Amino acid sequence: PAYKDYVIKAKVIELFTVAQPTKLAVTAALISGTPAEEINNQSLGLGTIENIGRVQAITVDSGIITITGNSKALEIPDDKTFALALTPKAQNGTIAWECSASPADLKKYAPSHCTSPIE
Repeated sequence: PAYKDYVIKAKVIELFTVAQPTKLAVTAALISGTPAEEINNQSLGLGTIENIGRVQAITVDSGIITITGNSKALEIPDDKTFALALTPKAQNGTIAWECSASPADLKKYAPSHCTSPIE
């Protein structure tokens, strides 16, 4: 079980990698002065982002990036939906990112900085 958990954690890292271009687009929009409430897939010109590697979908709403994992590819139960939410926070002229994961019973697969509940 410990090895399987480690393998799933390694696969979850891919979710962050696939989301990097989206994170960059949100950061650029915020730095250019676009209010977070106005930032979404459409305003960023991203369209639908889905079924890339272990990512089922990436959506942006009010500047918050939600990355939904593909349960089968992550090797978690099919009846569970693993999601990470990246929330931008402006701090001293830079953008910092807060990360949260859900559902509660799958947070153990998220990186240590990303175990807060999604609100």
